[in-house]
Order: sequence, then structure tokens, then C-alpha cells
Amino acid sequence: MKHSIRGWRPYALAAAAALFLVACEQPEPPGSGRLVWRTDLPQALAEAKAGNKRVFVDFTGSDWCPACQKFSRRVGDSAVFEQYARTNLVLVKVDFPQHHPQPPALAAANLKLQQQYAPETAFPTLLLLDAEGRPLLKQVGYDGRSARDYIAALAKAGEPAPAR
Repeated sequence: MKHSIRGWRPYALAAAAALFLVACEQPEPPGSGRLVWRTDLPQALAEAKAGNKRVFVDFTGSDWCPACQKFSRRVGDSAVFEQYARTNLVLVKVDFPQHHPQPPALAAANLKLQQQYAPETAFPTLLLLDAEGRPLLKQVGYDGRSARDYIAALAKAGEPAPAR
């Protein structure tokens, strides 16, 4: 009996690995909190242009800033924001952590973006950009509004300007 169990072990491991890979390839359901936040703004702008979307940038101190964490919990991780973002936004997180090291190139790129778009260094600073990188909306700090209210403000700011 021992011999037959050992013979099945490689097959069981292979089956488990295959199931794991299939599960990993499944799209995340809405409300899963699995939005993709990019760290490369030029790449995000190109993606926004190709997909006719806006770019949402979150300047954050993810591991130390209480207002940033509150924004993430109340808005960024909500199912309603996830649904809106998947259709309308390319997301970029510009993080300035204090307790988690970043690669030097990413830290330098984040500092450059901060100097360009958010020189006041208040966290969070939240931006909506058009596909050319022009700011449409800027909010310094998180004012506590709900995800639905925040989405309404993003949608209004992202509307095309009326023709003159």
C-alpha cells in the first residue's frame, strides 16, 4: 500500500498546482479589492489614451498616513469604486512609505512626480488627469466623503468641456 501512495504523490502535486494556476487566472469579481495600481505614470497615460480613460493618481503614505489609509478603506477598496475604476480609470499609486523600503528608482520617480503634481507634500493628494497628463481635479487631503460621492466628483471632473 505504501508503494501505491508514493506513486500517486507526484500526480496529486501536479493536480494541485494546475488547480492553483487556473484559480490565479480567473478574473477578480467586483468588490474583490484587487484593482491594479500602476507605479509608472507615462505607461498609465499611454494606457488611458488607448482605452479612452482618465488617470487617477493617489499620492499616499500607505504605511503611516491615517487619512491615506482611511481613503483606501472607504473609497479605494470599495466595490462601487472598483466597478467605476475598471471602466473609467487607469490607477496610479505614488507611495512614500516610511516602514517598507522601495527600490531606489521607484522612490526617485515618485519624488519627481510629487514635485511636478503635488509640491505641497500633503497626503493623500488625489488627482484626476486626462490622457495627456493635464490635471482635471486635485484634492489635497481626504475629506471623508463616501465612495459614491467621490465617484460623482470624478465623473463630473472627467466630463468633456462644453463646446463654445
